[in-house]
Amino acid sequence: ITMTRVGPVRMDPDAAVISMKYLVDAIASYLEIDDGDPRIEWVYRREIAKAYGVRVAIRIGALHHVDAHEIRIVNGP
Repeated sequence: ITMTRVGPVRMDPDAAVISMKYLVDAIASYLEIDDGDPRIEWVYRREIAKAYGVRVAIRIGALHHVDAHEIRIVNGP
């Protein structure tokens, strides 16, 4: 699961991870797993852009109760 924090100022790595904690919890809840499950790799990235946002890419394949597909979560209009 890759989450990219987007904004006009590059956020420091610790703050970027903390700012996306609510997403980690929401995604884990949706997948019905603990966010510390060793089957999940959480990748945090930062990107500079004019607008604020978070881009989330989830690649699911090994979880048996979820069909293998990509889920895109869009924040904002």
